[in-house]
Amino acid sequence: MFFVALNIAISSFLVLVLKQGAWVLALSFSVTIIGNVIISLIVLYRKIGGYRLPELFGGVTKIVIATVCSAFPAYVLLRLLDSLIINTTRTLSLLLLMFVVGGVYLSGYLLLCWLLGVSELAVVTKLFCSGTTVWEKAERSFYRCHCMKKFRVYFVHTV
Repeated sequence: MFFVALNIAISSFLVLVLKQGAWVLALSFSVTIIGNVIISLIVLYRKIGGYRLPELFGGVTKIVIATVCSAFPAYVLLRLLDSLIINTTRTLSLLLLMFVVGGVYLSGYLLLCWLLGVSELAVVTKLFCSGTTVWEKAERSFYRCHCMKKFRVYFVHTV
């Protein structure tokens, strides 16, 4: 609740007092969400007695690298197609541009995740490529997670 109030306060200050544009709403939302995630990780770390930080941040680092490296070619392609080839004043042309650039980005992202050995990619692949429902698999993988086992034991004993 604190971060919601902080988001409202920052957004109101930047928009109403400093007369900034709508982009500051996204900025204040991002800043408060990052703060919320950091505080939540610290609280969870203390409650369950710790978790392996290299495992937690190793995958995230690879995902961030794949995201940034995939975004640059997609952005260049977007600017190139938007200014030279596709007339984006029409809705269908805009949708075509979106799907082409999105497809290039997704292909590059998946390729880089595969090359970097992102383990979460295997989880997602298993999730969508077998007969069990997505919900059943997500539930099973949630309970198999090392830190969630500790959290579940902690939660059961405190309730």
